[in-house]
Amino acid sequence: MVREAVKMLSFTFVFVVLHVLVHIGLICFSVAAIADDFSVRDTACDHSFHLFKYCGFNGAGFFISLLTYFILKTGEPARARAAALGIMHSGCGAWGVSTWGALVDTDCETVFSDQYLTMWLCWNSLVAANCFYGILYMLHELVWSRYQNIDLTVVCEAQSAEAAKAQATRAGTLPSTYNYTKGGVPSPAGKKGSTVGTPAAAPIPPELQAEYQKVVAGVPPFISGIDSQH
Repeated sequence: MVREAVKMLSFTFVFVVLHVLVHIGLICFSVAAIADDFSVRDTACDHSFHLFKYCGFNGAGFFISLLTYFILKTGEPARARAAALGIMHSGCGAWGVSTWGALVDTDCETVFSDQYLTMWLCWNSLVAANCFYGILYMLHELVWSRYQNIDLTVVCEAQSAEAAKAQATRAGTLPSTYNYTKGGVPSPAGKKGSTVGTPAAAPIPPELQAEYQKVVAGVPPFISGIDSQH
């Protein structure tokens, strides 16, 4: 997938900001829940439903996801990361939903909600986040990547018009000659706002001018010289 720069306050930019804030919030929430309700691990209910283990494992998982979000930016590592996170979130979401189905309307649910409220709220938040991100990563890899060139699974980059033009020229996707408006936006002559300019025609070397005139006039090149020798 080709990476493209995004504009400030665009959908992609807002998505990236929200994505990072959600990860930071879930990491902090997991640490706070473990610190406040550390004693829940010694209860019989937690031995059966493993809320403490779930919060600790997923807090570490979201931290690794956030860290690699800024490191693995391109190529196969980025695609492998997206696939691995899709599987991890889907698996943790299924784990949480199955636990919730067994936990609902039991005495342990009352124990968790009354005595270990921080852990209970954190666990519910993590289950919901895992279900959301599991679906999101799968849709991104199977659907979004087929129709868009913007990779939402890694951090985006901000580029100026000059940097984008230079990168495209190195990649061989755009001609090397552009016309620019006063604002620095590439545009062809006479068409303000277009993104691709018209390459300038290369001058013909002086030694080829005569032969070029013959070709334009419909005379085969070098024939007259051969005829004159005979």
